[in-house]
Amino acid sequence: MKNIKRLASLVVVMLALSSCNSYENTNNVTLGVTTNTSKYGLSIDYKEGFRILWLTDLHFGDPYNTAVYNETTQYEHLKMMIDEANNPDLIVLTGDSFDEATTEQVDTFITFIDSFKIKRIFTYGNHDLSNKIEDPYYINSKIMAANYSVFVDYKDDDIEGLANYYVNVKKDNKTLYRFYIIDSNSNKELGNLGDSVYDVIHLNQLEHIKNININEGDNAPGFAFYHIPVKEYVNAYEAHLDNPNKYKASGEMRDNAGYGYMNNGAYACMKENGIIGSFVGHSYRNDIDIDYFDD
Repeated sequence: MKNIKRLASLVVVMLALSSCNSYENTNNVTLGVTTNTSKYGLSIDYKEGFRILWLTDLHFGDPYNTAVYNETTQYEHLKMMIDEANNPDLIVLTGDSFDEATTEQVDTFITFIDSFKIKRIFTYGNHDLSNKIEDPYYINSKIMAANYSVFVDYKDDDIEGLANYYVNVKKDNKTLYRFYIIDSNSNKELGNLGDSVYDVIHLNQLEHIKNININEGDNAPGFAFYHIPVKEYVNAYEAHLDNPNKYKASGEMRDNAGYGYMNNGAYACMKENGIIGSFVGHSYRNDIDIDYFDD
């Protein structure tokens, strides 16, 4: 990420993906993904010194795990972070922007963040959908209608989740970087085994990533933005503790990573399809940046 500087706010984690393995559809599931990926593609212009303000886990609404929730203070803090970023080129929200929010709270948030006139990418976490909003597509419809959103989704497509699009960062009509925006879903379905309650990026979403890479065909380096970590985040941190000179890192993993309940090859799929950086939220007290390669 030589020419794109990351500005991380709140508690975020990142690792760099490299090398190349393959992933397998081990469950023999029919993927059924459209190969027409261009309709999921958007683009933004690159400029020298391109900067990203990356925000995660804002939890606007009625968060159950917050002893004292003051929405005015929340907005003051968010404004302070955006102002301190000093006019970044892009804001990226990696899930849990909302937590049991009403339609009014969603509308207020989108109007507020749109007022800064900064292009904005959005994906979902495990808390964004609310029991207080009957229409699960309400947030998407409001985001796509906002002036500065860089977002696209289709209500009746055949891909799991509510965000499965990509953004080409271009200069002189050439894609320098590709951002994959992925909904890592919420909680696993009842009856599924595994050592976590959280869901994963589904197989048809992984096939979608593969199709995007094939159809674009330009070998642009990719960066994936999603919410629930893959289990390799734990592997990366353990590798860093064992060999900090090889697996360089900054920050600290203070809590469980909260990864998905199974390893269905998401990490391998990302590597195979040119994704070299992975950015997630979810675990509030973790703030770790690791260079990881599983060779």
